[in-house]
Amino acid sequence: MRIIKVLFFVFTWSSLSLMIVFAGLFLLISSTKTIQPFEEKAGILGVYAESSDNILSQDARPRIVEDFLRRYQSTLEPYDYYAQVFVDIADKHNLDFRLMPAIAMQESNLCRKAPKSSNNCWGHGIYGGKILYYETVESAIESVAQTLDKYSQHGLASPEEIMRKYTPGSDGSWAAAVLHFMAEMR
Repeated sequence: MRIIKVLFFVFTWSSLSLMIVFAGLFLLISSTKTIQPFEEKAGILGVYAESSDNILSQDARPRIVEDFLRRYQSTLEPYDYYAQVFVDIADKHNLDFRLMPAIAMQESNLCRKAPKSSNNCWGHGIYGGKILYYETVESAIESVAQTLDKYSQHGLASPEEIMRKYTPGSDGSWAAAVLHFMAEMR
């Protein structure tokens, strides 16, 4: 009688274990069919409603940058235009779309504290008494992106690595701030 109870217990336990394993595998397999992976650098795709009846799938990155510019009351207006410029130029140079707005926030409070008439919100080429002036904000964004692209080609891709070349005197606070602002744009 005792052997029958033990066999019953082992059989029941084994059966339940197998059912749990198969249920887990089923859930894993069915969930991977509906999840579409993405690379953050290549772009975050978002789905949001234009109206309750019309849902569009489009690149959410410009909207994320636009919201960031608006939240901090940047002087870069219209926000939607400059957000798209950031994303387009970041894509052109294979950069994280959040990097240049985050640097602008760290360096000039999103252009609110940039040297007058410089269009230089990134502190790019500004040290000592020297100020690098740009004709337009767009040309400044392009120049900064080219510099960051060169850094990346030499293995300096993260804000901590970029900081060593971009602002070598920083104690780490520059990279920490840039990372913080990038995280706000997730």
